[in-house]
Amino acid sequence: MRLKRIAAAAVAASLAPAAAFAADLGVDPVVEVPAIRHGGPYVALGGGVNFLQKQDIPHVDAPFGRQPGGWIRSETGWIALGSLGWDFGNGFRVEAEASHRRNGFDRATAGALLNEKAGGRQETTAVFANVFYDFDLAAYGLNTSIKPYVGAGVGYGWSRWNNVYVTKPGEFVRHRDTDGGVALQGIVGAAAPISEGLSLTAEYRLMSLLSDRSYKGRVEESRFGSFPIKTKVEDGLNHSVLIGLRYAFGS
Repeated sequence: MRLKRIAAAAVAASLAPAAAFAADLGVDPVVEVPAIRHGGPYVALGGGVNFLQKQDIPHVDAPFGRQPGGWIRSETGWIALGSLGWDFGNGFRVEAEASHRRNGFDRATAGALLNEKAGGRQETTAVFANVFYDFDLAAYGLNTSIKPYVGAGVGYGWSRWNNVYVTKPGEFVRHRDTDGGVALQGIVGAAAPISEGLSLTAEYRLMSLLSDRSYKGRVEESRFGSFPIKTKVEDGLNHSVLIGLRYAFGS
């Protein structure tokens, strides 16, 4: 705050001679002072809904050979995240983010199971390094304090199949395993100030793990008895809609 007062005093002092000269001429001085953008650290929290697209299953490996794959479909889930960042004051921001997504499953096809009941959930925890650009709409002649922004991030995600099962009468398959890989995301959003330093944010995020994953599981009941399996899964896109808060220190 002291630096802001010093900067304001310096601007006023530099404009004083011009104002005095205008007054001598009998002209009202009109001086346009450019807005100064202040940067610094910030923290952000957000939460919302996560939609996980249907994931393809290329194949299932069993002790007696490779079995045909299929797909697994999820239900609407949720997402929560937190981040710590730095605003450079020129429109650009960088931040470190940690997020968690959770979606349950409802139907699946793989091997001898065709469009059968599924359950359990996929839990994806990820860390990202993000870059954002905030658009100042006032620079485009729009009288609003809302600032839209775009961003992109790269990171790593761990996706866990937590008690994921597919079943029909006489057949029961279960997975409990974790696999991960490099993750990318794209972000669009907008921020609206609600008090000094505090903004309300609304975002859409598109996130995916780049590599296929393999989950170890077990056929617990079948006409061939019980045996271990490994299921290969191609990652589905995560579509997330979030509402959050961002607090800028020193604003």
